[in-house]
Amino acid sequence: MAKIILAEGDTAAATQIGAMLQEAGHVVHICRDAEGALSRVRTDMPDLVILEMRFPGRGMAGIGLARVLTADARLCHIPLLMLSDFNRESGLPFVLGEDDISEDFLPVDAFLDKPVQADRLLAAVNSLLAPGSGHPRRGCRRSGP
Repeated sequence: MAKIILAEGDTAAATQIGAMLQEAGHVVHICRDAEGALSRVRTDMPDLVILEMRFPGRGMAGIGLARVLTADARLCHIPLLMLSDFNRESGLPFVLGEDDISEDFLPVDAFLDKPVQADRLLAAVNSLLAPGSGHPRRGCRRSGP
């Protein structure tokens, strides 16, 4: 069981994703804006943060939130999973992996297209939470959840 913060502004998506995670035994806290999510991460020190790419916030969308989290020495060890409907809406291939986009632009550990399928979501979550998975990012070495 992991403590997960879900930063998702869409109520229906947040409810659906939260239910998938809770059914898998995780404790999920849903935040509806970037500032609230950042505050909750700083307070709760979760095992994982899941955030929407275009998550609403005053000047800090999901990408901005990911940048703030990875730049903070106290928080940079927390794995980040980004969700977005960008590929579906734009028709462009936006992926992380061998031909990934710049880590400076999108400093996250995994990316999933929305709508999210339960099996893909849980596989990504399990991978990010696996002991010894050690997702290094920008000199921040993760000790694992």
